[in-house]
Amino acid sequence: MDWTNKWEGLLELDIFDVESAVSLVNKFKDLSTHEEDIAVWIHRLNMMTRTPEGCRTLGGVPGAAKSILLSIKREWEPAMKIAVLDAVRNFVYYPIPCMKDNSELSQVLLSLLEHEPSHYKSVAIFFAKFLAEQWCARMFQNDVISFLCRLLRADDAGKAQCMNIVSEFCAQFNDEAFDQLWKQLSFMPELRNAIWPECIRGSSKLARIALSLIKYLARHEQYHDIPDATSAFTLLTHEHESVRTECVQTITFLVRDERTRREMAKRWVVSLGGMLCDDSWRVRVASLNVIRDLVWSSSADEGIHDQILHSIVWTSLPTTLHYDHEDVREAGLRLIEGLLALDLFRDAVVSERTTTPLRSFNLPRLLNDDCVRVRWQCRRTLAELAKHDDTRHEWQRIGLDEYGFCEKSHSDGTKYYRNSEIVAERQPESAQDDDLKTCS
Repeated sequence: MDWTNKWEGLLELDIFDVESAVSLVNKFKDLSTHEEDIAVWIHRLNMMTRTPEGCRTLGGVPGAAKSILLSIKREWEPAMKIAVLDAVRNFVYYPIPCMKDNSELSQVLLSLLEHEPSHYKSVAIFFAKFLAEQWCARMFQNDVISFLCRLLRADDAGKAQCMNIVSEFCAQFNDEAFDQLWKQLSFMPELRNAIWPECIRGSSKLARIALSLIKYLARHEQYHDIPDATSAFTLLTHEHESVRTECVQTITFLVRDERTRREMAKRWVVSLGGMLCDDSWRVRVASLNVIRDLVWSSSADEGIHDQILHSIVWTSLPTTLHYDHEDVREAGLRLIEGLLALDLFRDAVVSERTTTPLRSFNLPRLLNDDCVRVRWQCRRTLAELAKHDDTRHEWQRIGLDEYGFCEKSHSDGTKYYRNSEIVAERQPESAQDDDLKTCS
């Protein structure tokens, strides 16, 4: 590294030097509360963790993360505490060995949550990184949860502070850490039940907390612990697109439970039908996907299929296929493919009295769609039509042969429909569902 000689004094060279890293870690072990050059050593630590090379160097020092974390003093300035926490989070790629409960570190983290909201994010990211480790989970459960409960029992300002902290945790946690968060919160029903009403009538950030709680409980089949799933429907009309989208996606987790479906199906169908007219294409796509999940999760005797057939969901499908965003058209075709696998909906498209006949979908037009995903999904939907006698005959009656489709037979008598682009085979029900193939 001779080229660095002229940069002596200006370039941080210790990012590659294990001895310098060991010396730095030892320095943190010996730092006193009021040492004047604390800021200098924190600066050197941050310089090392700003590059992958520096992180690898520090990570190779035995016990580095533990030593540096336990060196943080509550009396330090908040910015200094945050800098060290961020540095440790950056260079640690493994569980911290021999790390045990430490009241001093816990007090450091709580001190950052007590005052400046600008510190919440760094604390949340730190917990998201280490919450799966026992020492961090115990710290979160014993200290952070208790701290949040104290805030909730305080005045309105305390409640608002609690909501802001929880919302930051929700924003920063990935799925694994997020489950850990709600797992810890579940030990405190008082906190969970207090959070719920605040979220339902709160801002978009708080609304997402309520929805995330429903998703966690439903994902783990704890439907009986959901405070009030009905009240979440008020969020379908929320002013923010992201909240409406997440609200629709939350229903995906609820439709898996038969009791919840039977209790709420009618309201779901009406609400989701209205969401197909939403201004946001993302909300429309999410709604179409949930309707498909609802159909396939429910049995005929639940009455949900009949409700869909006699709702705006069914009558709005032709309009959906003409929507100007390709994701909506694709999701609409995917829903129709799923519906046509059921006798009730196939009867509806071929009946002379139907309000939404097969011709109204104008599926052949979508074979020439600008989007390749839409064209491909259209072929899958046409393949589903060709598998069944009732819709296949209706297909012929309305003149789909004009689009190059013709019936052919394999040597074994298997029927299929073919044009220059697709093969839609009619296979026995016991066969694998592989109806769609591309012709060479």
